[in-house]
Amino acid sequence: MKHTRIIVTGAGGFLGSYLSHYFHLQRAEVIPCGRSLSQNDLIKKVHWERKVEAQLPSKAFESLLLQSPPSLIIHCAGTSSVQHSVAEPYEDFKQSVNLFSYVLECVRKYSPRTKVVLLSSASVYGCPETLPVCEDMQTQPISPYGYHKLMSELLAEEYSKVYGLSTLVLRIFSAYGEGLRKQVLYDLCSRFLDHTSDNVLVYGTGNETRDFIHISDLAKAIDVLIHHNTSGIFNIGSGIGTTIGKLAYLIRDSFSIDKEIVFTGNVRKGDPLYWEANIDKLASYGFTPEISIEAGVSKYCNWVKNHSGRR
Repeated sequence: MKHTRIIVTGAGGFLGSYLSHYFHLQRAEVIPCGRSLSQNDLIKKVHWERKVEAQLPSKAFESLLLQSPPSLIIHCAGTSSVQHSVAEPYEDFKQSVNLFSYVLECVRKYSPRTKVVLLSSASVYGCPETLPVCEDMQTQPISPYGYHKLMSELLAEEYSKVYGLSTLVLRIFSAYGEGLRKQVLYDLCSRFLDHTSDNVLVYGTGNETRDFIHISDLAKAIDVLIHHNTSGIFNIGSGIGTTIGKLAYLIRDSFSIDKEIVFTGNVRKGDPLYWEANIDKLASYGFTPEISIEAGVSKYCNWVKNHSGRR
């Protein structure tokens, strides 16, 4: 990885900032690209030789590809909320499918030897009929977010087969870790720390499952696949399904807050019921997740307590 030039789009977000920092520590030449870079704690820790603080599409991004073609683009930019996609599907489309199409077209025109890594999502699977979910199982998204991730995957396939670009698609399951300020873990932590309520309301029955992978394990998985110069589609998860009920109780234990946990019994539109990744394909390259859900939740809750009230 030493001296490899990598552009990370969406570097102002949770995944993008962590991956920028991680590959910088691996001695790659990382160029973060995204909005609000100057406000991100991880990005601010490093004196970057170059960074592009701009929202794509951007002339600065195009010039960068033309003048300093990278070996890799790790595409983290885009949307991250299923519920927002349900409420605003066209906006989600523009910020996901349109955006990724722009990145691919820029690579085709300005740096066709650059490999493009797409961070997709397990949402393309929808509600799988069998678990664990393998990469060759049928995709059947149930939300605009999932459909748009699948469209982006098809764009990666199109530009690979028609134009010869090198692409790698990573179907991320439920990534979490210190720095994440949205999604189920953060929402549950916020409810436990809400002093105006005596209980914690949780959507669903508590029996729904997710495959949680800590951000440090996710970064190592990507590192392994890049090191082996892989292509195609890979699941990125822990390979272990965790119920939302267990997650809620782990958070309560970590905070030592004796609040009643109340399950609504209702699942929100667009939310899948059960997820568990088959990571045999990823494991065949030597990857093994290191952080258990118990250890990861404990680390995350400590971070939330130390950053409560800060944005």
